[in-house]
Amino acid sequence: MRAKRTLAVGLIGYEFMGRAHSNAWRQAPRFFNLPANVQTKTICGRRRAAVKRAAATFDWANPVTDWRELVADPKIDIVDICTPNDTHCEIAIAAARAGKAILCEKPLARNVDEAKDMVTAVKKAHVVNMVCHNYRRIPAIALAKQMIERGEIGDRIFHFRARYAQDWIVDPDFPLVWRFQSKIAGSGALGDIFSHIVDLARYLIGEFKEVCAITETFVRQRPLVGCESASPVRQFARRTNPSRGGSDALVPRRARTRARRRILLGACRSIRQVQSSRPRRRSSAGRATVS
Repeated sequence: MRAKRTLAVGLIGYEFMGRAHSNAWRQAPRFFNLPANVQTKTICGRRRAAVKRAAATFDWANPVTDWRELVADPKIDIVDICTPNDTHCEIAIAAARAGKAILCEKPLARNVDEAKDMVTAVKKAHVVNMVCHNYRRIPAIALAKQMIERGEIGDRIFHFRARYAQDWIVDPDFPLVWRFQSKIAGSGALGDIFSHIVDLARYLIGEFKEVCAITETFVRQRPLVGCESASPVRQFARRTNPSRGGSDALVPRRARTRARRRILLGACRSIRQVQSSRPRRRSSAGRATVS
């Protein structure tokens, strides 16, 4: 029997998504019969002590503080990018030039130009690449895709509606982290959570033809990271202009696919409720809902 090859992974980023991806790399071989073995070889982060702790916690062999060192390592096969959005483009292009397979967290880039540069780089290098829109892999979504393709909910989709709601920034004392800064994040709720349901709409019913939307920033000032919110003299960082990517909510009023299917999508990070993502489709034979 032919032995499986081993693919060495290099992970850049060890905070929230870095922890999630670290766990996924460890658990995937236990749940799935993968065509290759996985080696969690190198993890990268800016703070030496913190990245060493992350390596020990999640069983990464080699902690480093310079992503360029990770990308240049000839023993690394896969580069997994879990960094703030302003670094995605530079890291991905360098990894493509180094011949690595690339996984990149969403949103892919801060703007269209960066995204195009990244796509051009992976095409030129002929490397495997992926954006982590993980909701496609939910069993209920996979079933909905099969039902649509088999025509089980009708031969024509009339309407698609989806909502993604979070509540983690409804508190005005929550500090100005990088996700609220347009120069780093690029696109507020649009890239952070709305991109998930946009991807689901494209995946399930097809490409968009036209879109009309509104955005809103509900909390326009937040305390700087590290400042005491209870201090008599509070230091505030003014929120970014909603049109430049600092919005808390985005709701397209009208959207339509090339097949003339009507779409209503909404995303908000300032709703007091349990986090949810809920797609719904209406067709000529009824309605399908995924909660």
